[in-house]
Amino acid sequence: MTIISQLLHIFLIVLLLITALAAYVMRVFDPLHYGIVFFVLYAVYGQAKKIIYQHIQKRAINRTTIAVSRFTRTHRVVIGALMMFLFVGYVLVSIIPTGRDVFSLLSETQQTEIVTQDIEEAAVLLDMLMLSGDKLLANPSLIKNELSQEEGLQLKYDWENFILTSIQTEEMTDRHRYFHQISMFSNKETHVQSFVIAYALYVKKFEIFHKVITRVSKNNAAIKIFNQHSDRLGVEDMYSDVAGRFFASNSFLRRNLGYLYYRIRAPEDVRVVSPNYASLLEVSRSSYQYIAKNILSHVTERSTVYKGTLDRAAFEAWLPIQKNLITDKVGNIHVGDRKDKFITVEQIQEMKTAMQPGDILVYRKNWYASNLGIPGFWTHAGIYTGTLEEMEVFFKDEFPHKGYSSLNLLLQNEHPKVFQVMRENDIKNYTPSVVESQTHGTLIQSVESSAAVDYVGVVRTKLTKAEILEAVLTSYGHYGKKYDYAFDLDTKDEIYCSELVYDAYLKTSKTRGITFPKPIVSGRPMVPPHVIVEKFATEKGTEDEELSFVYFLDASEETKKAFMGTEVSFMETSKRPKYSVIQE
Repeated sequence: MTIISQLLHIFLIVLLLITALAAYVMRVFDPLHYGIVFFVLYAVYGQAKKIIYQHIQKRAINRTTIAVSRFTRTHRVVIGALMMFLFVGYVLVSIIPTGRDVFSLLSETQQTEIVTQDIEEAAVLLDMLMLSGDKLLANPSLIKNELSQEEGLQLKYDWENFILTSIQTEEMTDRHRYFHQISMFSNKETHVQSFVIAYALYVKKFEIFHKVITRVSKNNAAIKIFNQHSDRLGVEDMYSDVAGRFFASNSFLRRNLGYLYYRIRAPEDVRVVSPNYASLLEVSRSSYQYIAKNILSHVTERSTVYKGTLDRAAFEAWLPIQKNLITDKVGNIHVGDRKDKFITVEQIQEMKTAMQPGDILVYRKNWYASNLGIPGFWTHAGIYTGTLEEMEVFFKDEFPHKGYSSLNLLLQNEHPKVFQVMRENDIKNYTPSVVESQTHGTLIQSVESSAAVDYVGVVRTKLTKAEILEAVLTSYGHYGKKYDYAFDLDTKDEIYCSELVYDAYLKTSKTRGITFPKPIVSGRPMVPPHVIVEKFATEKGTEDEELSFVYFLDASEETKKAFMGTEVSFMETSKRPKYSVIQE
């Protein structure tokens, strides 16, 4: 095989691997993508085998195989003993920590004083752990597949509280993992107490871990919230880390061998004087019994967790390609000769007179490569909030609200950055009145800038002013967030355009909300902009109607001008082709 031939084979292997990754992550042919990935990887195996066999003769492989087989048969006793030695060594390393002198340099009196004091503190930590765990497990959002911004934030807050408490218990657990440095002969009672402190906190934490993992293992919304970056913790992927710890082999050994040691060394409850020590003993027993009772679920839950981890890793490997190449580089390419947009400022300002806060805008620019990857005719969406003055008048009857006498005071205190932006006109002296998410992030700008496109439509919800106010405030809560290139409805730290609309009008305890369709696109539920118009067109004239028509600026590629469209023509855009060339 020549060097050129080898390079071609290697290039083909890389190309096939990228294809397999794209097919697995994007799931364009879901559920057939698994079979596609298998056959692509099998092709990779075939190409790799060709390269290997050119460098290693089959006879050499056969000779090596025979020699290894003879060696293992001849030395099987030694090999077996070595494997047993390695296994025992791994067990000992897993359950017996080294590297710190926690108790070994202390007198027995000092050891006893520390352990006695820590029993009291451990009991308090145990209560805190159970309270934070119970609050997390009682959160109804833990099993909901669709979460509002408010619900997501509360769930994340409860999760972080539990993790912070777990970290506090780990400081105590880590100290008493060195209980073996206390003599089990001359200071037996203190030795056992130190062990119980470590084991009770450890096994209770893993009992709660198991309950959380069991509830959310098939709930991507909760998992993604738990894996989001936490400012309070300064980390991300915390759920993946917790699940990894729970299913780790060393954790399995510690839980089970620890309970065996507990059964051998722990005293009977009738001999225990301290109520706090008795509670630690009881937790050691009851928490392990829960874990042992559910030990078979570890197999099923482990496979689900590992599959989720694989999906996440594969998507994270693909995301830079999608973001940097497909979306940013290719997607923003303007492929036509025309530079000016059809809609004029005068037309936008005329449209503005018909709009009110809370209206939903849909947009389209022709001749952009990104249009090819977005389902349907409409390619962007945003929310018209109105100017500060317009909102103050429109929502006047809803105040006082949340303790504030006016909308301005509410924004000043709860959304100060939004308030500052809303007070400043843009470089063309237009007043900010629209919130939307673009590739630059979630921003607020004037409708004159936002609607400077080729087509724009406006629909209005049939919600009350109080419900619309909640939607506007929810949209402001996303201000400054990065664009969500993953197009993931479950995550709220990043957000895409129509997800902003979807999230603002999601049903909560405070609002009836709007129900938007969520078609499966590339294997995951999405809310593309065109479903907003499809929803309006489908529900028009029915009892389910949630949106009403406000305005439509249609256009023609032939005349290169925009004009006022009708409600009927707006509804028909849900069936228009998305390809610009067909519209000429």
